[in-house]
Amino acid sequence: MKHLALLMFLLLNCQAAIASEALYRMTQKGSVACLARALYQEANTQGERGRGAVIAVIVNRAIEQQKHVCEIVKQPSQFSWVKHGTNVAKLTDSKEAEKFVLNVVAKTARVGYNSFHGVQYFYAHKKGKPVWANKMTCSRIEDHTFCGEKR
Repeated sequence: MKHLALLMFLLLNCQAAIASEALYRMTQKGSVACLARALYQEANTQGERGRGAVIAVIVNRAIEQQKHVCEIVKQPSQFSWVKHGTNVAKLTDSKEAEKFVLNVVAKTARVGYNSFHGVQYFYAHKKGKPVWANKMTCSRIEDHTFCGEKR
């Protein structure tokens, strides 16, 4: 409940938040839970930049596709931990992921959204470079490489 009050305070008091599509996507009902679960599953051991970039991939896709972030996380073959019927909004035992997502939301309201140059894909180095990455502009952040369309 405290988190919801914080979000409402930020939304009511930050003019930048009103116009921000990213903030809208991150604060729709259930979004924080889906982002936190994805963050926990994909980048729990990463630093702040790596975790922020994972959130950016999901939010950037949600903005482009005009979908809820939970729908993005559920898309087939996008996240290895998501199987048919996975509850992507189920909170983790660790509250660190939820706190991190809320901090990203608050920072977006204060200073704007960091899209990490519009990244929409990422892969883990330990699994090797996928073929699709050859057609994109990519940048490594910690244990992942984040990619976006070539401009």
